[in-house]
Amino acid sequence: MYLSVKTVSNFEDIDYNNFYEPICISRGCVEMEAVKKWSPEYLSQIFKNTYVDVEVYKDKHLMGETKMKQNQEIPFNQVIEHIMSDKPPYYYFSEIPLSDYELEIGTYLSDDISHNFDKLKEPEEELIFLGNNSLTGCHLHVNDDYILNQIFGDKTVYLFEYSDNPNLKMSSFFGSNNNFIKDNFFVLDHNQLKIYKVDLKPGNSLLIPPWWFHAVKGHGFSCSVSKVYTRTDLGYLKKYPYLLFLYYFENINVTIKNIILGILIILLVVFLIIFFLKIKKVKVKKN
Repeated sequence: MYLSVKTVSNFEDIDYNNFYEPICISRGCVEMEAVKKWSPEYLSQIFKNTYVDVEVYKDKHLMGETKMKQNQEIPFNQVIEHIMSDKPPYYYFSEIPLSDYELEIGTYLSDDISHNFDKLKEPEEELIFLGNNSLTGCHLHVNDDYILNQIFGDKTVYLFEYSDNPNLKMSSFFGSNNNFIKDNFFVLDHNQLKIYKVDLKPGNSLLIPPWWFHAVKGHGFSCSVSKVYTRTDLGYLKKYPYLLFLYYFENINVTIKNIILGILIILLVVFLIIFFLKIKKVKVKKN
């Protein structure tokens, strides 16, 4: 039912300048210090009672519809304890830049997640994901290359290229999740879709180009770190006009976005008023 992505042993076997297809690197992060020593207990000792931003879900089904999340600031030790209990409400310490907390905890965790690829290309951001039987809604990254590095526990990543499943529609362009599909990927009939599947174990890494949709399922308590890299080749945007528009829209200042949205709302209201007046005028003439 599922297709397989290309697999290589080491980062030296890939084109590191830009990613053009998903590639699983079996020994990608096996030498990371994090893979060797990170555990729930170790992270608890490092973060202690530092307040962290956590996604909170009423049930696991809603995890697949990321738009339904709520965020709370909770002490890390409580987060770990609750995640390990796997009881509702469900916590997901997701997509958190490690740099946000390194000064506060007094430890440079970035040292633990350095690997050979960093010698080839420097990441612009490093994001940690920590959850128990977690789900990540189906989305794409639009303008950056990502490497997902599995630290502990196992994960399954489902992927498909932007044009592979045209029947799956994206969320509202003006919404905060405009890089996600509308549907909950995990309740869809995968037999009717073209999907690639990758099972990741500690030490495995996965390259994800920006125009590839992906949804992630954790198995038990798991942790991964995604590294984000700036692309020099944006040629794919010419192939996908919607992503081109989304790319430039995402790079517009938030204030300008709100102004544009406000103008569109005003124009809609004006249109509705004119439409209403025309209908009313027609009724008066008939009378």
